Amino acid sequence: MKKKKRVRSVEREKKRELEKLGAKLDELAEASPGGSRERAIAVDSVAVIEIRARALGCVRCRGELAVTAHDAEVNHGTQYRRLDLQCHKCLTRRRVWFVLGAGPAN
Repeated sequence: MKKKKRVRSVEREKKRELEKLGAKLDELAEASPGGSRERAIAVDSVAVIEIRARALGCVRCRGELAVTAHDAEVNHGTQYRRLDLQCHKCLTRRRVWFVLGAGPAN
C-alpha cells in the first residue's frame, strides 16, 4: 500500500511545478517580439514606447506592468530603447526592446 503524501510535500511539489511553468513563460517572453534586441518592436516615436510596453501585461499573471528603467542604446547607427518592467501583482521582472524608425517588424 502506497503511503499518502504529507500536505507540506504536496504543497512543495505544486510550488516547484509553478516555478517551472513560470520559467517556461519567461523563456517564451524572451523569444517573442521585444524579448531581445534582435527582435525589437519597431515604433515611430519615443512617446509611445512606455505605453506599448505597459500594455503587454505580465506573462505570468497578466497583471499590470510598471516601468522601472528606460534606457537608450545605439548599435551600428540604429537607436534602441530598453525598458525594464515589473509586475504589480507577482513582481516578475521583464525586459522589452524597441527600435526607433525602420527596423524589425513587430
